[in-house]
Parts: sequence; structure tokens; C-alpha cells
Amino acid sequence: PAPAPSTGRDTTPPVVNITSPGNGTEIRSRVRFTATVAATDNVGIRDVRMYFNGDRCVTTAAPYRCVFTMPSRRSGSLNVTAQATDLSGNKADTTITVRAAR
Repeated sequence: PAPAPSTGRDTTPPVVNITSPGNGTEIRSRVRFTATVAATDNVGIRDVRMYFNGDRCVTTAAPYRCVFTMPSRRSGSLNVTAQATDLSGNKADTTITVRAAR
């Protein structure tokens, strides 16, 4: 039998993971750190957007990396969010938390 015809539309979202820093990592105030993301998709990745403390970074080529600076604070947690978009416009995101080191 002949294969079923393709609908031509990709509806599979990408897979995205923040590989560094690890969830719960402590980072000292005013220290620059690199956030690294692994993103894969059945069609291809258009871009990865990362967000931290109001800052946004967009990268279009693997390895997906952005440099952020931990703000001045004595304690508390902040989120690092990564959103991958594939070539068909499907999106997926993930979030980790980093903690301010004392």
C-alpha cells in the first residue's frame, strides 16, 4: 500500500532544556553567568529566546548561549526562561530558578 499523504503542516513543538546553570544554582550578586540551552526539533530550530530579570537575549545558532548578570540582592530567587521556536512557528518553553548567593 502507498504511504498516507502528508498534511504538510508541522505541529510538533520543539524540545527545549536549560542545561546550565542547573535549577537551584546559587549565583553571587553582580556575577555574570552563561545560560546554555539545548533545543531540538523534527524540522529545525528558528531561534531560542532567553529571559532573565527583565533582560532578553535571542540566539539563532547552536550552541544556544546567553550571558546575564545576577542583580545586586542579598537573597531571593529569579527565573531563567528559555523559549524555542521551530521553523514552523511551534514554540516550547522551560524555566529554572537561580538563587542569589549571600
